[in-house]
Amino acid sequence: MLRFGFDRSILQRQRDFRLPEGIVAARESNAGQWIEDRLQPWGREGVTLRSFLPDSFPAYARIFHPFYLDNDEALDNDEGQPVGWSTVAGWNGATVHPLMQIENVAKAPFPHCLDWGELPEVGSLPVAESTALAGALRDFTATPDRCYLGYWEGNGYFPGGTIRYLGHEPGLLSSIEDLVQYIWGKLRPAPDPVAGVPRLAGQNRDYLLYSGSLDVVPSLSRYPPWGQSPNLWWPEDRAWCVATEVDGYDTYVGGSEACIEGILGCPELEALPFSIEDRIDGGADMVNT
Repeated sequence: MLRFGFDRSILQRQRDFRLPEGIVAARESNAGQWIEDRLQPWGREGVTLRSFLPDSFPAYARIFHPFYLDNDEALDNDEGQPVGWSTVAGWNGATVHPLMQIENVAKAPFPHCLDWGELPEVGSLPVAESTALAGALRDFTATPDRCYLGYWEGNGYFPGGTIRYLGHEPGLLSSIEDLVQYIWGKLRPAPDPVAGVPRLAGQNRDYLLYSGSLDVVPSLSRYPPWGQSPNLWWPEDRAWCVATEVDGYDTYVGGSEACIEGILGCPELEALPFSIEDRIDGGADMVNT
C-alpha cells in the first residue's frame, strides 16, 4: 500500500537553508579523490567496509550507536538511559561479536520495532559518542583544525524536498512535487545553496564536502541547529577516516593501530575491532542466525 507525506518545506527550503556555524564549503575540489580511488563496489554477496572507507589504514573499529530505554522502562533517574548492544544481546541470548546486526541482537526483524525502548540513531553518530570519538581522535592527527566533513547529498535537510513513500514506483505524487518545484523555481528563483560545493563520489553514495575544525564535529550532532553528524570525515593529514552509513546504526573508523586501540579503550564508546574485508550489511551476522 502506498504511504506518503508531503514535505511542505519544499517551497522555502532553499531560502531558509543555513549551514551550522563553524563549517564552510571545502575549497579543494579534489579533496576526497584519495578516498574515491580506494573504495570498492558493493558486492552481490554482501557489502563490505571497503565500500565506505579506504583500505589504506592498518586497523579499523566499529562503534555501536546505543539503544535507549523508554521512560516507562527506565529505573529511578535513568530516564532515556542509553543501553549498549552487549547488554541487549545478553537479554536475548545473542553472542557479542564485531559483525553482529540489530535484527539478531535485539530480536527485531525489519522494520526493527521495539516494545521496550528506542532503536539506535540511524545514519548519525549521537552527541555523546561524537564528543567521545572526536576527543579520542584529536591526539592522532597533526591537523585537528583542518578537517573535511562529507554529508550524503540525499540528506533531507539539503534543498529539494521529496515525497516519502513505500512502494515500487513513485507514481503521481512525486510527479506533482516535481511540478510544484518547477513552478516555484520559475516564479521565485533562488540561488542553490549547495551549488559549487565539492562532491565526493562514493559507492552508491555521493557526498557534499565541507570543512571545519574537529572541535565543531560534536555540535553537528545536536538538534537544533543541525542534528546530523558527518557521514564521512577525516583530517587534512589523512591520519584517520570516519564513516557513518546513512542507513546504519553504527560508525566505522580507520586509523593507525594506536588510534584504534585508543577508540577501543574509550569507556564512552562501545566499539569492537573490525576488518576492511568484513561485511556491514544486514546479513553479515552469521553467528546469531
